[in-house]
Amino acid sequence: FYEIVEKLNRENGEQVLTDQLNKHWIRLFAKTCTGDLCPIQSVIGGIAAQEAIKAVTGKFMPIRQFLYFDAIECLPENVFHPSNETTSGSNTRSNFSSKQSRYYSQEIVFGEDFQDKLGNAKYFLVGSGAIGCEILKNFAMMGIGCGRDGTVFVSDMDSIKISDLHRQFLFRSQGIVAAQSIKVINLNMHVHAYVDGVLPETEHIYNDHFFQQLDGLVTAVDNVKTRKYFDNIRITDID
Repeated sequence: FYEIVEKLNRENGEQVLTDQLNKHWIRLFAKTCTGDLCPIQSVIGGIAAQEAIKAVTGKFMPIRQFLYFDAIECLPENVFHPSNETTSGSNTRSNFSSKQSRYYSQEIVFGEDFQDKLGNAKYFLVGSGAIGCEILKNFAMMGIGCGRDGTVFVSDMDSIKISDLHRQFLFRSQGIVAAQSIKVINLNMHVHAYVDGVLPETEHIYNDHFFQQLDGLVTAVDNVKTRKYFDNIRITDID
């Protein structure tokens, strides 16, 4: 790929693309340009959907400016300070991930070893409303909690309202909860659902042992009491 870019740059004559090609950047681009990341797609999709709603309804101010978004820190190597001149083969067990994996496009960016860590991670999602459902969907598509030792714990004490079904897309009017619905997206996901809120009154359930087993905690709650409780909780217990 680098040789092709070098040839195109040389053949352009007076309109060269650049005076000096950065071999590290070009090789890194060639390795990761076919990758897809669900969280990035969610951001782009959310912005596009919001702008479409603005156009259809004629309400709110559309984005009439340049909008820049990147997540360059996701790349497997430091873009600006390569470890060596030849650029190593990224942080994967092999140079190319298996295309048989459903996470192939994600492994291109993160590597197979990192994908294994996501699969075996234990995360606690507090709240499965509109935002919580979106996060849970992203977890399933990324493969978090889908490994042999992985689990996603979900806590939500609220009951679904019919009027909220258009926002909380993992629920149905028949009462199917998000933890069950997410299995349709990824059958391998290990989900443990709680109907108990995370409050001082339930510390016998969400105790030190519970938090110490976690790799991460995500809050998507809409009540002040729970938010204040999490502000004071000992997050340092999470390994």
